[in-house]
Amino acid sequence: MQSIILQTGVGPRKIVGGKAFSLLTLYNARFNVPPFLVITTKAIKQFKNRTARKGLISEIKKWYNTVIKTGKVAVRSSATVEDSRESSFAGQFKTVLNVDIDDVYTAIKAIYKSISNVMAIYASKTGKTGKVEMAIIIQKMVNADRAGVIFTADPIKGDRDKVIVEVIKGLGEALVSGARTPTTYYFSKKNNKILSRTGENLITARKLKQLCSTAISIERLFGYPQDIEFAIKRGKVYILQSRDITTL
Repeated sequence: MQSIILQTGVGPRKIVGGKAFSLLTLYNARFNVPPFLVITTKAIKQFKNRTARKGLISEIKKWYNTVIKTGKVAVRSSATVEDSRESSFAGQFKTVLNVDIDDVYTAIKAIYKSISNVMAIYASKTGKTGKVEMAIIIQKMVNADRAGVIFTADPIKGDRDKVIVEVIKGLGEALVSGARTPTTYYFSKKNNKILSRTGENLITARKLKQLCSTAISIERLFGYPQDIEFAIKRGKVYILQSRDITTL
């Protein structure tokens, strides 16, 4: 079994986790996903062994020097229960941003430690005490000018004709964590037009329509309404992750 899976690889959810499974699907469908690799659930367990750990860190740095070359990375969880249709666990697992490649092991340890807390949440939500395993994503850091979330259906009212786009200045973590209030745009799939906006105008109508068109294509790919995280840097849109909306 591969210890590391690159963008063009494949891997079942039980090996790469829910978030990475979605990212691999998006990348292979040619959506603009920042370069990433996945440390598999089996490989994570090998970090306890010093020799195996050194080999894995060496693989990660080799990938970084070949693919990314410069700049920082984001280190994210990809648990086997994460981003499923039944439960997303959005924001429950730790994410570490702006990581120097030499500090990547410290970030990996911090994320792996969060699994015990989430296992308790999983048990309380589902009544199940099954095993939760963790894979980890290492991805090129996008220092966004604008970032946000797109819902391809209204998650509260269940209206599947409506696309809701929430945008803030800077990185999207402040929105996901609830630290910042976004500008919200409402868009009609049926009429292909902007319906309304709350808050200051942060993106152009053209960019909003591009975001909605991309989001609708992602919904078609997965066959179910999606909750999509995105970043915009110098006018270019990056898809950071996508998960099924669990409230529908």
